[in-house]
Amino acid sequence: MNDNLLKALDLITLARLNQANSLNLSGLKLGTIPEEIQEISGLEYLLLTDNELHSLPVWLFDLPLKELYLSDNQLNHLPIEIGRLEKLEKLIATNNQLEYLPVEIGKLRRLEKLSLRENKIRELPASIGQLKNLRQLYLAVNELETVPDNFNQLENLWELYLNTNKLTHLPSSFWHMPKIEDLYLSFNPTLIHLPAEVGQLKTLKKLFLSGNYFSELPESISHLKNLEWLLLERNNLQTLPQGVGELRHLLRLHLQGNPIVSLPNLKSLPVTTGLDAVC
Repeated sequence: MNDNLLKALDLITLARLNQANSLNLSGLKLGTIPEEIQEISGLEYLLLTDNELHSLPVWLFDLPLKELYLSDNQLNHLPIEIGRLEKLEKLIATNNQLEYLPVEIGKLRRLEKLSLRENKIRELPASIGQLKNLRQLYLAVNELETVPDNFNQLENLWELYLNTNKLTHLPSSFWHMPKIEDLYLSFNPTLIHLPAEVGQLKTLKKLFLSGNYFSELPESISHLKNLEWLLLERNNLQTLPQGVGELRHLLRLHLQGNPIVSLPNLKSLPVTTGLDAVC
């Protein structure tokens, strides 16, 4: 029995004796999860970050967990039993080897934050639309080409990271998310067209579109009356829609790396409050 496993067992014993609701086994380079964790009857917060896990035991999903941290492991899938975690509010599994999500992910009806950055996910199940309480969704640095045609059902989602994927298009329903505020679509070089439907995102405050191949933006972008940040670096833009000059709340407008020829009148923008117009 190695020293790290002994340390883990000591931490588990201490948590059980103290009737703790949290357990941190991060950074111990564990290859398996000690089954003694089952003895901590009230465990709600479990941190397993930075280990060497390739799989998860079925019994793990019978714990009353509210938060589960699995980042920096070697997981290539999440078991279908994950749907048993009915109390789960946060699932963090950044930097693994995940290629897909099970349909049962849609059973996590209390989930508010889902972070799956830096994996190898190519497709999302339609059941993700059942996560009605989801507020933050981090899918950056994966291999997604599109998203399911029901993202508008994520009625509480306000922050969405889809940057650094392989997006080629987004369904019409995507542009009808009712509460989205921060949308990250940067560095999807195969995403070459921004549809007019973007103007439907009335609640949007931050729009990140850097590192794509947009040659033009739709005039409907002027409908984003709450927009504060518009990042457009490293595209193929020669100009901007006239309506950009009407975005009265815009504080950041980044245009570096574009072959800009002309710009609309930007005098109405809040320059007196620190407009960061970087060209």
